[in-house]
Amino acid sequence: MVSDNKQSQATITLIDLLRSPIKSLKYQVRRGETIIASGVTNANGEIEKITGRLDDELHIYVEKFENTELKLIKTIQMTSANLAFKLKSSKVMFDMDLVEHEGEKGVYKRKTYTVKSDETLDGIARKHGTTVKELAALNNIKDANSIGVGQIIKLPLQLPAASGAKSGGYPDHKQNEKSVPISNSKDTKNNTDDLKKLASDRSADSGSPKANFQICKDQSNCIKKGDKGSLIEEINIRLAGFGGALPTDEFTDLTETCIKQFQRDYMGVAETGRACGGVLKALDDFMTSYPIAPHFSQMKCKCHVCGGFGSGRIEGNAHEYPGIHRSLLWALRAAEFYLKETKLGYSVFTISSGYRCIDDNRQHSRTSVNHMGRALDVQFVKDGEKIRTENAGIEKIRKDIFVKHLGAQNRWVNRNKISLEATSDGATTWVHFDVREFQASYQLDKFFVQSAAAANGESIVELAKKQGKTQLAICGGVAKNAVKVEGTEHEFDENDAKEALRYIYDKYGKDTAEVVERMYRVETAHFKSKQYKQCGTPGMESHGSPPYYGWNGPYFSEAPTGLWGAFEGAGLSGAGGNAQVTDKKKQFVKVSSVKVGMEYVAKYKDGHDGNYARWFSTDATKQELYKKTLAAVVPKIVNSFK
Repeated sequence: MVSDNKQSQATITLIDLLRSPIKSLKYQVRRGETIIASGVTNANGEIEKITGRLDDELHIYVEKFENTELKLIKTIQMTSANLAFKLKSSKVMFDMDLVEHEGEKGVYKRKTYTVKSDETLDGIARKHGTTVKELAALNNIKDANSIGVGQIIKLPLQLPAASGAKSGGYPDHKQNEKSVPISNSKDTKNNTDDLKKLASDRSADSGSPKANFQICKDQSNCIKKGDKGSLIEEINIRLAGFGGALPTDEFTDLTETCIKQFQRDYMGVAETGRACGGVLKALDDFMTSYPIAPHFSQMKCKCHVCGGFGSGRIEGNAHEYPGIHRSLLWALRAAEFYLKETKLGYSVFTISSGYRCIDDNRQHSRTSVNHMGRALDVQFVKDGEKIRTENAGIEKIRKDIFVKHLGAQNRWVNRNKISLEATSDGATTWVHFDVREFQASYQLDKFFVQSAAAANGESIVELAKKQGKTQLAICGGVAKNAVKVEGTEHEFDENDAKEALRYIYDKYGKDTAEVVERMYRVETAHFKSKQYKQCGTPGMESHGSPPYYGWNGPYFSEAPTGLWGAFEGAGLSGAGGNAQVTDKKKQFVKVSSVKVGMEYVAKYKDGHDGNYARWFSTDATKQELYKKTLAAVVPKIVNSFK
């Protein structure tokens, strides 16, 4: 445990989907239930610097777009002395004119489009008066040529002509430097018809789906009915709230049904019933979008004797399980998702009863045993009210959320179902749900956890990779790229480099553009090497599987187009890149343009705190050699820019 006197300071910046800072956004930073900072973001999208103890867990809340309610967007851990976080919102901020003297706030609107057979992103962009670049940015699409039938595409804002924006697309950001807050957006009675229509069509924080997910075009690597293993067990646990999946390591009929429900309701894609890479990525997204950490501290036993989760005692029917059952926690996440989706107006208010050990029972003259890790009591509130929901509201939540979507049953009728207490049992102001009727093999100690981190588990995509299922982990919605050999396709030249460097110069600045040009000149023999002409990159050797071949996916503005093979030269180090290959051709990553390759390098530099020399080696001595070599290179192209 780190001592309390060791301090950590965090700088937090809020950015929108297009990486623009979100200013004037109300926020709170909480440590547990204590608010340690609050206010509005400055012109750079920054909140005030946060100082705390190492190992502190902080919860970042921001104001919703459509009302004044605060929403948890991120939980961060204070792990070192100085930290910097950029938290991205799924929204985009726009300016628009308001009727004179009728308010100071802007409005927000989003529509979606479902991809049909044989449609392309370019065609969809033209149909809706926007561009491929804008759709790709808004939907986080890495490969514009890889969209699937049934995929939901978020469309950009269509502002009325009075707003001064370009017709049919985003406003010209260079002409709209003065922004207005995106929260508290309300119409007044004298607004124009266009403004009223715009405000009535908002969907800033509701509606399905919330993210851009795809299913695999090639399902040969998907997990399917009949398969077994620990990865399947993890999938089943995470699907507990999507039809009542059970924590078995076998892919059953119920697993297939629950995956279809998850694909339909959360992902918004065609139902295959198979666990493809897209499903794994969506499960990770679901975990971060509906965090359990804000609730977990409320679940600990309040006896002040056992430490929070019993002592492992068994007395008669009382069995102190070692924590809270994970299926309960993932079901709670799903309940929050469906409450939001169905727009019933209810939200979780508090966990009124979590773990209750034998000592706690004695203190309250109680004999019930479900709450020793197998049950949660949850209270709800409607439309931001401060009074907990009772009777009819609780019955509606049980029926329309827990029974309908989570697959729970009223009372304890059947085995292997999440069970609900009824109002007649005394549950008049809370929803009690438990796993009491799970068979013994589903109530093993490994299913019970004592922290939010353990409840989450590892990224399921990373878990798949560790189990050797690399193809499965990377196949979500991306077609496999074929390995290509030397050919007579388009060859990149210095003119391609000039165009790309102009883009890097304008977007990332002169210093980064100089570094990128110098790196390319050294790595590509001043844009004359075969590898550069064929691939457009500064020697990106393949060391993994498609679509990114072992390189960092988020650094690509477009996914690589494939591979190119050639015998490798000795290079600057005298020993090739990673290890010189002399008996066969080494495979290098190809991209669609030099711009894609250069932007990867720019992002790589920024992602490693400016240490571009890490591209050459992780050894500090070799990095100095690389820096000295680059310093002697003249960035002729960048020097020509004004």
